[in-house]
Amino acid sequence: MNLFTLIVTFGILLGSFAIGSSFSSNSKWHEFKQAHNKNYSTSEEETMRQAIWHENYNHIQTHNKEASAGIHTYTLGMNKYADLTLEEFSKQLKGLKSHQNQHQHQHGHHPHHPPNPSSPSPRPSPNPGPSPSPSNNLPSSVDWRTQGYVNPIKDQGSCGGCWAFSAASSTEGQIFKKTGQLLSLSEQNLIDCSSVDGNEGNLISFLDQTKTNLINFT
Repeated sequence: MNLFTLIVTFGILLGSFAIGSSFSSNSKWHEFKQAHNKNYSTSEEETMRQAIWHENYNHIQTHNKEASAGIHTYTLGMNKYADLTLEEFSKQLKGLKSHQNQHQHQHGHHPHHPPNPSSPSPRPSPNPGPSPSPSNNLPSSVDWRTQGYVNPIKDQGSCGGCWAFSAASSTEGQIFKKTGQLLSLSEQNLIDCSSVDGNEGNLISFLDQTKTNLINFT
């Protein structure tokens, strides 16, 4: 086989691989759209979204190969946000805000929400009891999902109420620890009832204050 024939053969094989990879990628793109009911208003928008999705897909594939080689301790997967850029994802789903003056908030002096005299006074913190003794028999990790402490994942959508989901989830685990019953608490109730204590609905929170409210309203 002369050099020219070798070059042509290599080019054909390379082209076939590229076509096969492109077909596989397009197939997965259509599977993604169908699985997450994705519809785009124009062909231009779909082309843009597919390019973003493809970049995210390649990033995940590369990361997971590196995870298999021991470079990372976790793997990644595709989900309904795979056609968004990181900036778009952050803008839609990272809407948490906080007061500049946390000290005023903690003392009930929020400029938009004056102290409510009818609000229940915080209960005193329970005595935590003696600290546990150090142990060399502690496991290196615990998956609380397999222990019954954690409810299935909830989707908060574009609501900036991550604080409510965090507070409810941690409280659910503590209730399970005490009673053996895993409840599903209402994040919406926390959001609806938080304004008197300085939270602005789904845009702001202090988790310690939220957990205090959970105790007061229980």
